[in-house]
Amino acid sequence: MDEEVDSKLILVMPENYSIERKIILLALGVELYLTDKSNGVAGISKKPKRYLKGHQM
Repeated sequence: MDEEVDSKLILVMPENYSIERKIILLALGVELYLTDKSNGVAGISKKPKRYLKGHQM
């Protein structure tokens, strides 16, 4: 298994999470999507569904 796999981690989190957390995740190469803070953690389940509709895995 010498194949190189080109994959990325995509995370969805509320916009009010700490700036430090966002900076670390971005530095690690994470593709970060932020949701409206008024929706809280419950709001994060809607964004991935919309994302997946436009992208085939």
